[in-house]
Amino acid sequence: MRQTGIIYVATRQPSQLTEELTRAGFQVWEALAESEVLHLCATEDIDALVIAHDVPWRKRIAADSGRVCVLLEPTTTPKELVWELVQLFPSRETVQ
Repeated sequence: MRQTGIIYVATRQPSQLTEELTRAGFQVWEALAESEVLHLCATEDIDALVIAHDVPWRKRIAADSGRVCVLLEPTTTPKELVWELVQLFPSRETVQ
């Protein structure tokens, strides 16, 4: 069984959240620009986008991506995000 592919879209890298998602069993790519997101969606097996609260174009890329998108709030914790992703992708290999 393959890992769930996630793009974490943020305004800065590296991210502690990426490390947390990787430890939980997700395959994670980081992107800072729309062009990176589009390239990864075209070349990798991406299941979902996780978009930080401070990305100015987050609603546009969420609407245009054609993938499951989780729009983070400033108060979202890594534990809450992992729980949400496990609910969305229960049959994938993840560690809770």
